[in-house]
Amino acid sequence: MNDIKKQPEPCHGTSHLVGDVKGRSARGGVFIIAGQGLILICRLMGIFILARLLPPHQHGLVAMATAFTGFIYIFKDLGLSMATIQRQDINDAQISCLFWVNILLGLILTVLTATSSLFVAWFFGQSELIAITVVLSAIFVLSGLGAQHMALLRRQMRYGRLVIVESVAVFCGIAGAVFLALIGAEYWALVFQPLIIAIVTTVGAWYAYPWRPAWWIKNTPIRDLITFGGNIVGHDVLNYIFRNLDDILIGRIAGPTSLGYYNRAYQIATLPLKLINTPLSTVTLSGLSLLQNDPKAYRHYYLMSVHYIAFVTMPVIAMLTFLAPQIITLLLGDQWVEAGEFFRILSIGAFYQPVTNSTGWLFISSGRTREMLTWRIRTIFVPVIFFIAGAWVAGAKGVVWGHTLSVIILTIPCIWFAQRGTGIGTWSILKSTGIPMIASLGAAMMSWITYNHLRSLSLSMVIVIPVYLALCCMMARNFSPITNIYEIVNTYIIRKNK
Repeated sequence: MNDIKKQPEPCHGTSHLVGDVKGRSARGGVFIIAGQGLILICRLMGIFILARLLPPHQHGLVAMATAFTGFIYIFKDLGLSMATIQRQDINDAQISCLFWVNILLGLILTVLTATSSLFVAWFFGQSELIAITVVLSAIFVLSGLGAQHMALLRRQMRYGRLVIVESVAVFCGIAGAVFLALIGAEYWALVFQPLIIAIVTTVGAWYAYPWRPAWWIKNTPIRDLITFGGNIVGHDVLNYIFRNLDDILIGRIAGPTSLGYYNRAYQIATLPLKLINTPLSTVTLSGLSLLQNDPKAYRHYYLMSVHYIAFVTMPVIAMLTFLAPQIITLLLGDQWVEAGEFFRILSIGAFYQPVTNSTGWLFISSGRTREMLTWRIRTIFVPVIFFIAGAWVAGAKGVVWGHTLSVIILTIPCIWFAQRGTGIGTWSILKSTGIPMIASLGAAMMSWITYNHLRSLSLSMVIVIPVYLALCCMMARNFSPITNIYEIVNTYIIRKNK
């Protein structure tokens, strides 16, 4: 690598983006939604195929290992990627230093994870976890190599390139896993899937954003960036306990087969959240960071984004809740029928979760990561108590109910805490999701009634969309629920052709 003064210095500034935040967000939204549609198809096909090729026990084994490696994965870049995206002014020297911090951290975490494999195997009572954990540990170095490049793509709102990188990576990972399963690699197919995705993502990011780091430059001011990222990591550690203690408890008390059922149910129940919330987060977080000095525009942009995420995710999750057992059997096959009840319980908690997740945009875009950490510290006891109580009363099913109830209880307090000082208002956030919420429940109820009378799952799923849109328009007393979506696409097309 050449010295930073000798290489062409890319423009990492964002002042040229401020005047067109809406247009770039609209274009970015179209790119990312299209890309996430492709990723959705790939992930669903991967889940369906691998569920039929590999038994629940093998899915549970890998879920046990990832319950541990997932915790370590939180520390993979100390939140430095978010610092790169959020900071208004950042230079090559700072980003280069952050890159080397990512690499060093990845090496440390790889060694730490590999040496902890014996403990993981002992805790769950499965000797296969030693080798699985050691191999999975490589993901920390692989991800660290591309972390800053992916952050720079998001910072510059280069969503077209970002979508291509992520889509190709997911396709390669799933294709590789299916191939390994077909040749008899058993659970190793699931182990190598995230590693393949990490490799392709890193290679693609380096190609898509041709910035090359310099060697470490002494006295480069990065302390504030690390502090900012450290608060995010602290929040994510506690959030991980909230999100994954259920996996650990189920794996410990019920074994790999029950965990396999739960893991697949959880993946499908949260798939709409991940595939919609992830792209919107990419666009919205960049947009809010650019608008943080304009309170009025900031408020409008956030409420618009929350409305759209509720509009898209709520009808899907409501339908999944009402038709849970039938959908699980259709997607995964008869051997997964026991996952249906887990799936229904999880979907209840997932219904409003996209909106709750959006509160992270407020904390991060306004630089209030310390408050985000404070929130999680104050509330972490809630899910822990519910998980343990649920496990004590009803075993694995009780843990799942504990997860759902803790999500529901913390929803409004989380929104209230996150919006403080932003001028947005808790009621404004709830109001922006009112029509999608009521219409989703109505459409899902109609879907359930249709299935009970006609026993046609395909018809029951298809009618959700027209019924949902009709109810939205009736409550809005106009066609704004439809025209608002058209406006995004129209903005993209008009601006693209200019």
